[in-house]
Amino acid sequence: MSNLQDLLKSDSEDELTRYYDGNRKRQKCEENEEDDIATFLAIDIITEEFSSWQEKRRGGSVVGRRVIPRDPLEGHTRLMMDYFGENARYPAHVFRLSAV
Repeated sequence: MSNLQDLLKSDSEDELTRYYDGNRKRQKCEENEEDDIATFLAIDIITEEFSSWQEKRRGGSVVGRRVIPRDPLEGHTRLMMDYFGENARYPAHVFRLSAV
């Protein structure tokens, strides 16, 4: 505050103008920084909401239903062995075409 009091006592218009211009620039910078912080906070909140919405959205047609991990390769192998392997579960006559 002593800076401002010294300037007021000096009666120099140029010095007062420089002082006020400097204060205005500083205030604008601070306002811009506050605006930037508010913008980044808003973006962060929106991003967080969107990602949590997407996480909740997954899960198929039934909400809260758990997915059972399956091994499709093992299922294919088992199917091939049951139908076409050496010790097939189903005999060859099951696959014979009948005359229509």
